[in-house]
Amino acid sequence: MGAQEMAVKRAALWNGITELNSRFNQWLKDFVECYPDGPPEERPQTEDQGFPIFRQRDFRTGGVYAPTKLYYPNLLLAQTMCVYYTYRLILSSIDDRPEGERLTIPERYEFGCGICRSYEFYILTAPGNMINRLAFTTRVAWEAFPDNGPEREFMVEVLKLVEKRHSLGLWGSNMSELSTSKDSKFASGDMKAP
Repeated sequence: MGAQEMAVKRAALWNGITELNSRFNQWLKDFVECYPDGPPEERPQTEDQGFPIFRQRDFRTGGVYAPTKLYYPNLLLAQTMCVYYTYRLILSSIDDRPEGERLTIPERYEFGCGICRSYEFYILTAPGNMINRLAFTTRVAWEAFPDNGPEREFMVEVLKLVEKRHSLGLWGSNMSELSTSKDSKFASGDMKAP
């Protein structure tokens, strides 16, 4: 492929990514923020909630803290938001536009955190094997976090909880066995831990 053809294809890819990101942002405003049953709410995590506490990094300070959990009016919106976060992460993984035009590392990280902050509501509310609908989003979130970080520690606890509560052996296995990449985005250098 010649340089000119490559430039044309890259421009088409970049324009497509820009258009998709714009549509995702508009969808969020039109359908989630104005959801008939109400948008997701942020609620504090508590030790007595019967669910692991999610902790994430603060890119400004380098510290770790427990953010709010996301509470949804129903399972449909919870699952939809997890899929939204997943596709935003996937789209950002192929986005090689210049700095300033693509999502920043903290923005991409927040999409993975959005999935984790949604787990409690979804897992404690979803009946039976409906939990399996989050398997793909779980794998994508796993690959967005650094090895040995608090995010993956939380995910391992969640995997074990799901295995125990729903007798789903695959969920109790180590996510690294299910991952398609040997290393996470952080470990491969695409995303740097603070």
